[in-house]
Order: sequence, then C-alpha cells, then structure tokens
Amino acid sequence: MNDDQASVDIPVLTLEEYKELSAIRSEAVGKLISLTVPPLSIRLKDAKQAVPKHLTRFLSKSSKWKQ
Repeated sequence: MNDDQASVDIPVLTLEEYKELSAIRSEAVGKLISLTVPPLSIRLKDAKQAVPKHLTRFLSKSSKWKQ
C-alpha cells in the first residue's frame, strides 16, 4: 500500500469464504429449526387467542388479515 493513497482497513470476506460460511449458517439454522419448531408448535397450539372484538373492524377492512 502506498502511504499517499487513502484506504479503508476493514476485514472483508472473499466470495468463496462468504459462500462457505453461508452454507454453514444455513445448515445450523436448519438444525435449529428442526429442534425448536416441533416442541414450540405443540406448546403454542393451545396458546392461540381470538382477536378482541374492538380490533376486528380494522382487520375486516384489510384483505391481508381476513379470518
């Protein structure tokens, strides 16, 4: 590096390093999902609550929230 040239000294990943780490991350997330979703879905199945009546008028105006 030349002393009269501006540069930024930050760590960066090469594309190959990024792809490798991304694959590791994806595998770890997949394992985490498979470990957590089944117990959570059983536990949360009965925790579902109805939308309070005073809020249903807002939901009925939006097709995104149709029940």
